[in-house]
Amino acid sequence: IAKTNNLQSSLDTLQTNIDLKQDIITSTSIITSATTTSMQDQIDALINFTGGGINFRAYNVSNSSVSATQNLPYLTVDYDTDAGYDNTNYMYTIPIDGTYIFTFGWYVSGSSTAVVNLIRKRGTTETIIQQSTNGTNQSGNSAFVGTTISECLQSDEIYVYLESGTLILNYGTTTDPNTSASF
Repeated sequence: IAKTNNLQSSLDTLQTNIDLKQDIITSTSIITSATTTSMQDQIDALINFTGGGINFRAYNVSNSSVSATQNLPYLTVDYDTDAGYDNTNYMYTIPIDGTYIFTFGWYVSGSSTAVVNLIRKRGTTETIIQQSTNGTNQSGNSAFVGTTISECLQSDEIYVYLESGTLILNYGTTTDPNTSASF
């Protein structure tokens, strides 16, 4: 932010002219509307730069069972703003450093117990950043959704891995996407 034109100067002027007294903030008339407009323009530019976001969603229309020790096959890409999702290895590659929110869903298959991990692979190091399990709930077609926030670096790979058990990604008809169990 300090590198943005005139922002540091405006902030210095603002700091100089603020008088803090008993939790009441007052400012002198030296802060002009031109300074406020200039700062607002710069803040708006930052919001526009960061507001669009990076988004993707993939899902699977098959209702066949998925077995343990594999990445979950979210085959169909619904949207992908940065073309980071690979629907052959089911991994998303982070395009820029930042804080990301990930959500992934799945369904219990029959009376199985499943352990599902959201994994971040950085170089050769794999880290479980979220784990989901149905525990004692083994009622078929029960939905489970995991959501987490994670700091990621460019080129990190994110994927959903079935550590143990069996699950399904679509309990409905195989002609309609079930985006409740998406990544």
